[in-house]
Amino acid sequence: VARDPRFAAAWSWLARVYVTQYGSGAQRKPEIRQAAERAAQTAIDLDPGLPEAHMALATLLAERDHERALRELETARTGLPNSAEVFRLIGNVETRMGRSREALAAYMHAFDLAPGSMAEPVAVHYLRLRQYTEAKRFIGIATADNRPGVAVPEAWTLFSETGDIAAARRVLEPALNARSPADARVRGLLARLEWFDGRHQRALDLIQDMDPAGAWLPADFRFPADIAAAQVYETMGRRAEASKRYEAAMADLEARARHNPHDYQIEAALGMAAAGLGRGSEAVRHGQRAVDLMPVTKDGALGPLYLYLLAQVHARLGNHDAAFAALDQLFSVPGFYNEIWVQRDPGFAALRGHAAFGAAIARWSKQNGEALLAHAR
Repeated sequence: VARDPRFAAAWSWLARVYVTQYGSGAQRKPEIRQAAERAAQTAIDLDPGLPEAHMALATLLAERDHERALRELETARTGLPNSAEVFRLIGNVETRMGRSREALAAYMHAFDLAPGSMAEPVAVHYLRLRQYTEAKRFIGIATADNRPGVAVPEAWTLFSETGDIAAARRVLEPALNARSPADARVRGLLARLEWFDGRHQRALDLIQDMDPAGAWLPADFRFPADIAAAQVYETMGRRAEASKRYEAAMADLEARARHNPHDYQIEAALGMAAAGLGRGSEAVRHGQRAVDLMPVTKDGALGPLYLYLLAQVHARLGNHDAAFAALDQLFSVPGFYNEIWVQRDPGFAALRGHAAFGAAIARWSKQNGEALLAHAR
């Protein structure tokens, strides 16, 4: 756009870059979202009929106005009827709307048009439904096209299906430096699994080298690396170092909240840090506000994570009934997390000794595939 300020297609792609930076957490700042809005609107103003301009606008709208995003994608589809990318974006919006069957139909249409590049969205959709056999089938197809790019869903599937951290590690380690710059998702997931597996120093080494956006959890939640390090130190019994890291995270997050007071990611991270510092009412307030800002009824893609984190806050504070209630809600909808995560995540250690835990695990393990679709909106 510096060379040609009237190049609408360039403006449309600039908008999508900004949206990706903001949505992925790499540059989660209000000014980045504002830049995305300006770029998308510029593309539409310059060429109202350009399909890519409507795709850019839909990507921007996807988090806040699902119906309008779908209308923009329908406009784009008219101009690009055989675009796999348009159907992938439709699938993304349908997922956010909690319409899993419609999302799968859109992803499969995209896959039919471009099997290699569109196998991963299908695999990720099956991961959300906790259908690991189907996820692995499409991961195999995606791997042939782009092995480093599919490392995270492959490792996530291996761990979620059986709790096999060693198998997940064998996928993630080679992918750690396979891209330049490194994929923050690979580092974030590997650090978390190493923490689960008691390999504390390896986890700390990975956390030490995280990029400025910090740690990572799906769906695209970036939070201060100080929280990730504090969690590991706490598990190691190094309470003073843990408290120091939690305090540093709180200071960072409180500064961010002053500029962006309605960001559900900041609220969730504040809840995690406050829980680590033993500030019970403060932790619950922030954790609940994150859920209120991003409920599963508003966004079926992003919402489940914040229930998981709220449940963890309650579990850490000894609020067992509230933790079980949040997890019951979490497992009633599609999402990346399953009962194995609750069994292995140190954040739920206090819950695992509860008399109701075994029955809850049995209940949650049945929440997959058709059982989830039967309750889909």
